[in-house]
Amino acid sequence: MISSQKVALGEDIEKVKDSLSKQQLKEAQHKEKTQSLVEKAESFRNQQHAIEVNIETQKSHKKHFETRLKELQEVIKKAEKEHKDMLKLVTEKTRQATQFCERVETRRTVKNLESEILQKTKRIQTEEKNKGKHEDITREYFEAKTRYDDIMESLRNLRRYSKRVKKVMEERAKAFLDYRQFIAVRAKYYFQMMLSQRGYNGKIVFDYGNESLSLQVNVESGSKKGSKDTRSLSGGERSFSTVSFIMALWEAMESPFRCLDEFDVFMDMVNRRISMDMMMKVAKEQKERQFILLTPQDMSSIGSSRTVRIFRLQDPERGQSTLNFQASES
Repeated sequence: MISSQKVALGEDIEKVKDSLSKQQLKEAQHKEKTQSLVEKAESFRNQQHAIEVNIETQKSHKKHFETRLKELQEVIKKAEKEHKDMLKLVTEKTRQATQFCERVETRRTVKNLESEILQKTKRIQTEEKNKGKHEDITREYFEAKTRYDDIMESLRNLRRYSKRVKKVMEERAKAFLDYRQFIAVRAKYYFQMMLSQRGYNGKIVFDYGNESLSLQVNVESGSKKGSKDTRSLSGGERSFSTVSFIMALWEAMESPFRCLDEFDVFMDMVNRRISMDMMMKVAKEQKERQFILLTPQDMSSIGSSRTVRIFRLQDPERGQSTLNFQASES
């Protein structure tokens, strides 16, 4: 009798051991899957960070090249003015040199020529006294011509460089348009996702030409009617749509602080609860940012935690003319 009980007890122990081994195997597999998902999420976050850093880099490069382009345009303008002045100077010096070197055919006598030479010599002396010597004028001409050649070479180099800068600017502008489209698509996606928490649907319409955007929201679940403008919504629906829009924009911003003031004043209880749940969920996921939410409503139902702090200001007294900033933490 005792032997059979021992055998049965041994079998039960083996079964328990087998069950424990299977449970441990399942737990190890679950840990492997969890680790794999964590690594994939980290990879996506790294990719997102790299894209955002690249966007900021491209903006900085764009600003740098715009400034450089303006500087080069000023240099080109100045060089063109100097070029024009040099042309005038070269023309004048060439005219003066032609007066001294021009060959004249004549049948006059030597006496007449000598007399004219004497007169010309006196005139030359007078002119040299007034305007300078022939050697000085010749030297100035060649110096001016050398400066002119140098300026022309610099002008050609600047034009070539300007073309390269213009090409780079066009490529930067194209990259900017691509990144702008990416941000717009991302904002539209998050806006639709936030609205779906309440059973709404809608879209953000960007008008880049007029530098404006508009919101279209359909609050009728399952309705085939088109989306409405936010001005036709009720106060609670409009407030919820505005919160969804702001949270969608937050996804495209890198500010470490996110603040909202009295966002739920016109909301009913359902919209207020869904909005708070959405914002609390986003805030808990983005631990590297600080969210500041101001509301006259009672938030005690949320509860404080290590990452959530609730501050309640004292109710103002009747006739009070100054604010009491000593808040009591709840």
